[in-house]
Formats: sequence, C-alpha cells, structure tokens
Amino acid sequence: MANIFISYNHHVKEITTNLDNDIKALGHTVWYDQELSGGQAWWDKILASIRNCDVFVFVLDPMTLNSTACKSEYGYAAVLGKTILPVLVSEGVSIKLLPHELSLIQYVDYKKPDREAALRLAKAFSTIPPSKPLSDSLPLPPEAPISYLGSLAEQVETNAVLSYERQSALLLELKKSLRDQETTDDTRKLLEELRKRHDLFETIAEEIDELLRSPRPVPSVGGQKKLTVLWQLIYRKRVLAFILFLLVVFGIIGYFTDKGPETDIQKNKDASNKEDTITEGKKQAYYDTTTMQVFPSFDCRKASTAAERLICSNSELSQAEAQMAQTYKIALRKTIDKSALKREQIMWLRNSRDVCEDASTMLKVIQERTDQLSRY
Repeated sequence: MANIFISYNHHVKEITTNLDNDIKALGHTVWYDQELSGGQAWWDKILASIRNCDVFVFVLDPMTLNSTACKSEYGYAAVLGKTILPVLVSEGVSIKLLPHELSLIQYVDYKKPDREAALRLAKAFSTIPPSKPLSDSLPLPPEAPISYLGSLAEQVETNAVLSYERQSALLLELKKSLRDQETTDDTRKLLEELRKRHDLFETIAEEIDELLRSPRPVPSVGGQKKLTVLWQLIYRKRVLAFILFLLVVFGIIGYFTDKGPETDIQKNKDASNKEDTITEGKKQAYYDTTTMQVFPSFDCRKASTAAERLICSNSELSQAEAQMAQTYKIALRKTIDKSALKREQIMWLRNSRDVCEDASTMLKVIQERTDQLSRY
C-alpha cells in the first residue's frame, strides 16, 4: 500500500480527519501535520514527508488555496514529480480558477464525507499512477514560510520609531487576528508587547487597554455551530417569504390607490417629497453638476485651517477627502467601539493631515487613511 501526504489548512481539520480515516481504511499510510507548530524543524519534517510519499493529496478549500505553506508544499511535490490527487472538501472553490497544474487533474468530490464519497476516493486511489522515483539531484526545497503573526511580531519588536499611521495599521491587523480563535492567545501577547513601546500614541494605548480588558472569545462547539447555521437558514427562508408576501400586498394596494383621483393633499405631499429628495441629494453630492466642480465633505466657506484651505483649492484633494469621509462613515457604522474610532480620526486629523504643507503629501496621507478605514 502507499504512503499518503495530505496538505490542508487547519480551518478544515475536522473534514481532513474524516478524509484521513477513509484513506487509512483503504490500507494506506497517511501523514499530515497535526501536532507540529512551526519553525525550521517543523518545515524540514514536512518536506521529508513529501519526498517519502507516493501520493500527494491536496485538500481543495479556499483557505488551503490561499495558504502560503500549502502552496509551497504543493509546488515542491510538483517539481519532485509526485502523483497529486486534489480532493474537494468545501464550497467556494472555482475549479476554473485553480492553478494550471491542478486544473488538469480530475478531483475527488468529498464535500459530503459519506459512503459515496468514500467509494469515489477508493476508485481514485485504484486508478492514479504511482509517483516517479526521485532523481539523484533533488531540487532546492522551498524556504520555511513566515507565519502571518510572525510578520506582525517583527513590526511590533522593531527598534525603528513607528508613526501614527503604522501603529494604526498594525493595531487593525492585530484586531483581525484577535477575532480568530486559533490566534487569539498569540495576538494578545503581541498586543501586550506593543503596549510597552515608548513611542506609542495615547489613543493607540487606550484602545489596546480596552482590547486586553475584553473577555476572551468562547470556542464554539461543532454541533452547536451546525445547529445555529441550520436555524439561520430556516429563519432567512421565513423572512424572505414574509417580505415577498408584503410586496404582493403593497403592490395590490398601490395598484388600486393609483387608480383613484389624486387629491390636492397628495399633490402637495408628492411635491414636498421631491423637494426633500433634491435637498438630500445636494447634501450627499460632492460636486456641482452644473460646473462639475468637486467639493470636499465640509463647507469650504467655513474653512478655518491651512489644511482645509489647501483641500478646497485643489479638486483632486477635495475628491480624495470626500472619499475618505465617506469611508470613515461606513467604518463608523461597522465598528463596535465607535468612540475609539472617533478619537483615532481626530488624532489623524491633528497629527497627519493638518501638518501637510503641500498637496502631493496631503493626497498620499488621505489615500493611506482611506485604505486603513476601508479595512474595518
């Protein structure tokens, strides 16, 4: 029987365990990293297992396809001439957008690990050709991938002075990692290290303190998670049916209402609504449709600082500022800690935007801020 190597991402560990059991039931020996955590020794053992395998099983899943480590494993198996068997385990994978080499190989559908999937797996292993013997001159092995948190740790531990923009961007990335149960503990340690920096801005420090005081997320139980998803699907279907019913009812009412005579009250109401719509449109517009002149989000007639006057005098700056303001509003609606974002925006205005002396520098600063806000 054959030695099998499974390349997968830990987000699909449950179905990978089922896959491991089914392959072992066929009499094969299976290896995949279950306990190894990282580092050069971890990577060397993975590469050695790839060299020793007869079949390289690549789990087709969006997280696996985006994983740097998994892509390096697959690339190394390909240059070694290993037999590769793709196994599809979840939705969201576009077969047409797979890497060229993977798209040429018939995959096994294992999205539902039932008896039929096990039979498809058995048929695939009985028909795939064996791997070619390794040549005497092996290709250079890929370098050990640097973990995502590892790159953030390098930024936290750097001796260079971190600007307010870099601190904000770093904190934003750490917030994302904090929401991931697999990286919560390591992320909290990085937040504690970042809090110790002497160049930390006050608003960043306050937000870190709030994050560290917040309770740790409670791990979800697999069965409860599946049950929750099921109830969400049922709830959505009921809501959609109710909305459809309301649309039909209001459509019928609207049809008979339109047939009746239009009263003076209705005419006045429609005129008032049109007037309100036009007024609201003017408030939301960032350019004058008659002159095509671009305006920022604030009233240039009330510009009181040099930075505001510079923005008002430059159409490109005005447009960039308006876009940034709109992105800020969206971020403010999405974020839970609105007060922290407001303080952060005030500090950015004071320490970044208002200190710019020329249009090109300010344009770059505004665009960077827009990019930061869009990540919320």
